[in-house]
Amino acid sequence: MRYKKYNWVGNKIDDNDMCILHDIKERGGKPITEQVAEAVKEYVTKTKGTA
Repeated sequence: MRYKKYNWVGNKIDDNDMCILHDIKERGGKPITEQVAEAVKEYVTKTKGTA
């Protein structure tokens, strides 16, 4: 699947949210990349067909 190249979305995550993601990771949770991927999938599923 081809897609338009986008800037890294991580630069849109604010410092407070990044700290929360890091804390989750440090407590034995998922790596930040997995947390972000999961959130994106959930958002896409939730908003599918509303655009």
